Amino acid sequence: MGDAGDGIEDANFEESVANSSILKLFELKKWCEEMIFEAHLVSSAEDYAKVRDSSKIKNTDSVQRTGSFGFFDEIFGNELNGLVQQAKTHYGATNYKLTLKAGLYDLTSARDSYRSSTAAAGVGMCAELVSRYIEYQALMLAPIAPHWADYVWTEVLKKPSSIQNATFPTVPDTNPELNAQTAYVRGTSSNITSAEGAQQKKMAKGKTVSFDPTKDKKLIIFVQAEYPKWQAKYVDLVRDAFDGLTVDVKAITTKAADKSAVKKAMPFVQSLKKQLEGGISPDVVFNRQLAFDELATLREMVPVLLRTVPKLVRLELVALDEGGKSGVVIDVADGSRGERRSELPALAEAAIPGSPSFSFENV
Repeated sequence: MGDAGDGIEDANFEESVANSSILKLFELKKWCEEMIFEAHLVSSAEDYAKVRDSSKIKNTDSVQRTGSFGFFDEIFGNELNGLVQQAKTHYGATNYKLTLKAGLYDLTSARDSYRSSTAAAGVGMCAELVSRYIEYQALMLAPIAPHWADYVWTEVLKKPSSIQNATFPTVPDTNPELNAQTAYVRGTSSNITSAEGAQQKKMAKGKTVSFDPTKDKKLIIFVQAEYPKWQAKYVDLVRDAFDGLTVDVKAITTKAADKSAVKKAMPFVQSLKKQLEGGISPDVVFNRQLAFDELATLREMVPVLLRTVPKLVRLELVALDEGGKSGVVIDVADGSRGERRSELPALAEAAIPGSPSFSFENV
């Protein structure tokens, strides 16, 4: 944590880095204490809102939900398993810089994303997952910061003996579908917030903008369930080039009949390659199906987007017909199909399954 590195060169030790690391561990220890010692357990989203908004709560993170897992719980639990596996692999290979990335920085980043998402959705964090995160965090840091880890293990989690007697956790393999869903949620959220931010920058420079980002606005997300027909032949080429483990992209480029279309097709081919090598079933990939329900996932994201995008007061989902020129509005609450829309903006046609298009407009 003092930037010693993994190679044979001299350690790049700097006091500012050491002080920053000490402060990070202090804040993390304080958060762990509050989550365990000051926990307020609730059984529903309604109870969560009541307790969270009461004047007695110092840290709203301490209001934690019990019961079954929800959408963001499943994603976070899956992410914990993946990062623990990564950290253990890097420890075994003595790649301590990568160990620290997976076992501290990425782990706390996943926690922060989970905190903000569940808070925005108005459901709060799951108490079981909070405890699991703290336990995994202590175990991942035990070889690097043993005194810190032992304090969290014995004094906060109240384990019966020192963390030096504990073994690394055995976690299940990550779920490829949840991995794809996590990447979709993060990527879509990032694209939307980046587009909104870009409009603010253009407006600040006096350039023409399609909407005023400083005023109340509506976000329309266009979702396409069908892949464009031109992609069918590339699916066949990827199927032929897939050996069960990886995809030979060069072979696809060689076999493609229309060389002028290869450049356009390569991003699609690479996305199929990533899905196959990421563990998603070939049947799902080659049948051109998403590994998850895109509309249901977007509906889960609605409260988070409404809270994180400035001045966003309304959000609409439009399920597109083939071709993207018309579609039907999807109710974000129950998923029912509503009014039909025709003559949609040209950008709606850019949507493909797993990559929605969107537009803002003032209201």
